[in-house]
Amino acid sequence: MSQTAGVDKWAELIGKAIPDYELRPQQSAMAEAVAHAFAKNEHLMVEAGTGVGKSFAYLLPAVERILDHGDRVVVSTHTIALQEQLIAKDIPAIQRAMGRPFKAELVKGRSNYLGIRRLTQASRRQKAVFSTQRQLQQLHVVEDWAYQTNDGSLADLEMRPDADVWSRVRSESNNCMGSRCEHYDNCFFQKARRRAEGAHLLVVNHAMFFSDLALRRNHNVSILPDYDFVVLDEAHNVESVVSDHFGLSVSSGQVRHLLRSIFNERTGRGFIGMLDCPQLIQLVVQAERHSDALFEALRRAFPPRRGTVRVDDTSEMQNLLSPALEKLADGLKGLKEQFDREDDKFELNSLATRCREIAAALADLLTRKMEDAVYWLEASEGREENTKLTAAPLKVAKILQEHLFEHARSVILTSATMSVGEGEKGFAYIGDRLGAMEATTLQLDSPFDYLEQMTLHVETKLPEPSAPDFMQAACERIEHYVSQTEGRAFVLFTSYYQMNEAAEMLELFCRDEGYELLVQGRSMPRGKMVERFRAHPRSILFGTDSFWQGVDVPGDALSNVIITKLPFAAPDRPLIEARVKAIEEAGGNGFMEFQVPEAILKLKQGFGRLIRSRRDRGVVVILDKRVKTKFYGQRFLKALPNCRVEFH
Repeated sequence: MSQTAGVDKWAELIGKAIPDYELRPQQSAMAEAVAHAFAKNEHLMVEAGTGVGKSFAYLLPAVERILDHGDRVVVSTHTIALQEQLIAKDIPAIQRAMGRPFKAELVKGRSNYLGIRRLTQASRRQKAVFSTQRQLQQLHVVEDWAYQTNDGSLADLEMRPDADVWSRVRSESNNCMGSRCEHYDNCFFQKARRRAEGAHLLVVNHAMFFSDLALRRNHNVSILPDYDFVVLDEAHNVESVVSDHFGLSVSSGQVRHLLRSIFNERTGRGFIGMLDCPQLIQLVVQAERHSDALFEALRRAFPPRRGTVRVDDTSEMQNLLSPALEKLADGLKGLKEQFDREDDKFELNSLATRCREIAAALADLLTRKMEDAVYWLEASEGREENTKLTAAPLKVAKILQEHLFEHARSVILTSATMSVGEGEKGFAYIGDRLGAMEATTLQLDSPFDYLEQMTLHVETKLPEPSAPDFMQAACERIEHYVSQTEGRAFVLFTSYYQMNEAAEMLELFCRDEGYELLVQGRSMPRGKMVERFRAHPRSILFGTDSFWQGVDVPGDALSNVIITKLPFAAPDRPLIEARVKAIEEAGGNGFMEFQVPEAILKLKQGFGRLIRSRRDRGVVVILDKRVKTKFYGQRFLKALPNCRVEFH
């Protein structure tokens, strides 16, 4: 089949799936490239600019493989919003267009599902395990919902229960009786698992996909059924997700929650609260004391600056917590005779297993068992202080090569932001980071007319972003540009501190001019903030990291995106610091080879918030003069879509 014939074929299929379809040659070209990669068992990286319609471009070839060859395809996304779009909108449209049936399933992690047996157990023992009226009320809401839900997952529950409540009623792998459970046939998780086993198109999120990959690597077990092909959408997030799931972490809050679920010394409640077992209660109390002492010692030895600090040597750290947890696990096992019910014995076994898992993870962290890894400590304040010790791999490339690219027949990595330059060389950075250097590459421009639809304004007369008077001067320009568009603006920051500083400076201006100022982290969850922004035209939204990507506000509601600083990651973050150091020790330039490419990818994400359809019009403003004054500034501009640029 010729390239042109292939493009015509995919355009025809997409036209059947999408009413009032407008031909996008980039979309057809991507579909052809994905189909070719599947047919040749090759890996492919595709940067598809905003508006290409990449979901149809990979779903149609995937469905063709399923229908013609019976293959199984996993599609993994980073955001819930994209998952929901695929399942609720895109895949049903393709099913209608293809005219042949295939089965697709949204696969969620086990802890998302209600465990009927565990709910029954929690209800039966509620006086022993729940200490507040709020927890009891939430339990009763979950009980009522359990009779109505067909899905049985958290997404179907309108109320978001406290972690303490949900942890008592959710499905858990080491607390599952399997086919011996009287609720096995009606179990929400087991029914979902059977549906997944019978499906050929599985939609998951990155967290679940790489959790499954880690289980396959470390324990030779899996959550997902075996698959042939993988599509990783929003692939610019893959490295950070892999780092999380192939790393280790233990927190004081995690230990505290586990121990208090066994026995809470303050309330006298917990799983063993109604039993006569003073020796075991003493083991719980001792373990909590050892936990407090260990994490306090870690904080003293490695005082976190701005919340995190790299941990280089813990050989002198005394670990009494791991043996205390092991001893507690043995004690829990010995309590089985005091329970007549099989499900209570399983709960005991689950608690004992979790004690051993935390004990082992903590021992591995303190003895630095993970090689080629970065270790750090995080501290956060709340009702109770939480300290977290974490290890993450320095590079994920080898992990992905060995456990993904060498096993799946074809892996497609796609995003609107994958390249840091033009042509194949632009993919070298992300290919090296992800171990995908052998992958074929394809860079597709957006079908939108950026020259006509928008203007990029770069402020060159402001102080350097590191200068003490930068934010005051930046706020004056924010007022100017916001006034031009009468609100309808996103203002993107690289830190909460600067965002809140700017919000304080601009509150009076917004009040006087009648603008509604929405500030991330103040009172509304992220989704509610976006809804409010869409509904109120004279709104200004201040956001940090999560608003640079995955937020879609097409139309007149958003006409102005103001980027306060080039989004360089803080160089003293332990993982960033270690990756830069590793590059420099190998003779490279950590700033140019790591920090600049990472910042370019993130800038492209923030820039991409503005133009989401052919009808959108507006401006993007960069308040960082380094785009013009620094030798690396041109790399940022060249990586953006071709548009009018005005320097002020």
